[in-house]
Amino acid sequence: MTSPTAAARWTVPALALVIAALLVTGSTAAIVHEDKGESAGVSASTTTSTSSTTTTAPPPSTVPPTSGIQQLVDQLEAFVATTRGLPFSKPVPVTLLASTAFQQRLAAVNSEGENPADATKAEKVLRALGLLDKGVSLDKAEKGLLGDAVAGFYDPKRKELVVRGADPSSPYVRTVLAHELTHADQDEHFGIDRPAIDKRDDEASQAFSALVEGDAVRIQQAYQSSLPAKDRAKAQQEESAQAGTIDPNVPPVLLDTLSFPYTFGVEFVKAVVRAGGQARLDAAFVNPPTTSEQILHPEKFLAGEGPKTVADPPADGKVIDHGVVGEFGLLLMFLDTKRPLPQSVAARASDGWGGDRYVAWDSGDKTCLRANFVMDTPSDTDQLVSALKDWASRQPAATVSGTNPIVLTTCN
Repeated sequence: MTSPTAAARWTVPALALVIAALLVTGSTAAIVHEDKGESAGVSASTTTSTSSTTTTAPPPSTVPPTSGIQQLVDQLEAFVATTRGLPFSKPVPVTLLASTAFQQRLAAVNSEGENPADATKAEKVLRALGLLDKGVSLDKAEKGLLGDAVAGFYDPKRKELVVRGADPSSPYVRTVLAHELTHADQDEHFGIDRPAIDKRDDEASQAFSALVEGDAVRIQQAYQSSLPAKDRAKAQQEESAQAGTIDPNVPPVLLDTLSFPYTFGVEFVKAVVRAGGQARLDAAFVNPPTTSEQILHPEKFLAGEGPKTVADPPADGKVIDHGVVGEFGLLLMFLDTKRPLPQSVAARASDGWGGDRYVAWDSGDKTCLRANFVMDTPSDTDQLVSALKDWASRQPAATVSGTNPIVLTTCN
């Protein structure tokens, strides 16, 4: 699904969200991670053994004082470059800011190129899908969440990195620096500011974000695993403290959408590295994934399986938005509403997604959305039809018809 406001584009600038908070709060994260046999962490030795890199830079044995921030950055750049397998050719400008100053800087960067009309359209589409209550400002909720949850960002336009936290001796600040320096490394070698992807009306931007963020989370985990036990514990404490500032009333769809690149992206990247090492991961930055299905099922990306071509359905009014719901969008529809479907039903129903297109239009004081879905197999079609009919029975005005394509119409 086209993400709330510009959620799919949050890779630019790339943001290090408080992952722990979103994993606990986000309802969809449990589905994939419930099926994974891996732990959330990954050691530096594991990371390098599955890539073409054969050595790992040692973590800093001592933390420099505040005046020695450049020494710390140099040490972290060495760790990132060696673990990721991509050398830095020049130093990255780094700024550490106390919380209030950081929030102001973040707000200024995010306001550049902001289009209020995009937020309005996204609100309408999410309400049509039962994912956002009337009276809730998506734009306000998103800005509040980012102001509370974002720990750092790399700005590829200015080639600079900003981290919340004025104390470089903080283990959490150092792990965030490792994450954001990975983005700087990616940007130097591949370029992560890709307006052509951002402008697409499908899931390409969200999928690219998952590649970029998943890679950075993997290196961040490797760095954190290399720290002494007491520093790891301190980093988790600091992360939890920041997580505690997040408004508990943030709409679940916003939490899940913004956390998607981090929670699911890291598993995608690990799968790519296991399949083809460093070279295959680098190739993914040249020809990145384009759907949430490929992120959720890395084997489909590795096999080159893309979405099926689906025509836009007819609208019963002037079209205000069009795009793709996607496999992850189906999960959000089924799980982030006030009357969610069982997780097992949601997972089975969305798993066989083959492709879709939706259009939205205004109808009086409501917004309507119609989507055409095609699935991979007849069994997949039957499961989605059943789940959508169950979902539609829980909505104010929704209907489901057809099988090829399956047509969903909903107004709210």
